[in-house]
This record gives sequence, structure tokens and C-alpha cells, in this order.
Amino acid sequence: MAITEKAGVNPAKLVEAIEYNACRSGVSDLKLQAIIKKDFEPNFSLANMLKDSRLALKLAEKLKLELPVTKTISQLLSRADEKGWGAQDFAIVSELVRA
Repeated sequence: MAITEKAGVNPAKLVEAIEYNACRSGVSDLKLQAIIKKDFEPNFSLANMLKDSRLALKLAEKLKLELPVTKTISQLLSRADEKGWGAQDFAIVSELVRA
């Protein structure tokens, strides 16, 4: 979304492009409109997503696995939580790159 907005592209065009694209998912169907509207009423809170990502990283460490994507996501969730956004939907993490 940040790239779309910075490039001056109408967000509706992004939705249209994703609709028939292999990257479409249940999450994109559920969260993309919320991100566009900046409606972060929680369906699944950032605090819960952060807890889950930390649990996954702890388990991965015990199993001697590296999860670089999960680690990066957890760091982003932590930054958003530090801003006081923990009670909002986890999609609010999109606001970190929109500024």
C-alpha cells in the first residue's frame, strides 16, 4: 500500500490487481480494505500477533531453526506496539511504512 500511495496510484487499482493475482489470499481480502480506510478495529490484535510471533521465535530457537521473515515481522510488530497500538488490529503495522 505504501508503494501504491507514494507512486500516486489509486488504491482501488491495487485491489483490482490483487483480485486476480496469485498473491491474493484470505488475509489480503480481509485486511487490504481496512488498510486503505485506516480502519484498525481489531479482528486480531497486534498484541496477540506479537505474542504469537515471539512464541514462534522461541520455539524455533529451541529447535535451532532460523526464521528471518518471522523475526523481521516480530520486530515490526514490536515497533508498532511501542507506539501504543497493541489493542488495534495487527494490520496497523502498515502505518509504520506509510508515514
